[in-house]
Amino acid sequence: MEFHLEKQLVANKITVILIVNYDIILNSTYYIIIQMSNTNLDLNLNIECDYTNNDEYRDTYLKIFKLDNFDEEVINSQLANIKNIIVKNDIFRELLTKSAGLYLTEDLDIGLMILFSYDYLKDFTQCLNDFIIYSKTEKINELIKKIKK
Repeated sequence: MEFHLEKQLVANKITVILIVNYDIILNSTYYIIIQMSNTNLDLNLNIECDYTNNDEYRDTYLKIFKLDNFDEEVINSQLANIKNIIVKNDIFRELLTKSAGLYLTEDLDIGLMILFSYDYLKDFTQCLNDFIIYSKTEKINELIKKIKK
């Protein structure tokens, strides 16, 4: 197993990343950077999702993608990268399918977009963070139950 440590200075914080075969094992306290094969996922999943209105939701959404203004190309690229990573996991596939089912489709892209919606963003970013950092999927089942209601 090949591995190396990287240190980066991001937003005045030291980021330590342990990369094993280009899969992230250890994350920073602030930013998550994942390098898998030729896929680069660069998201801020450790932000507080405590929005109470649409403006705050939009700000939170943009912060997740590290944007100040909406950039469709960046967001679509990162959404594709997320999907390519999580679709390999059966429980995430179930989550994507259940969320897509809210709109009477099985399209996983639609499911992913729904998970980034106002109602599910907080829960989904927690699920994604736990999965990427700790390989934990417990919160995904809770989100699936929430979607079924």
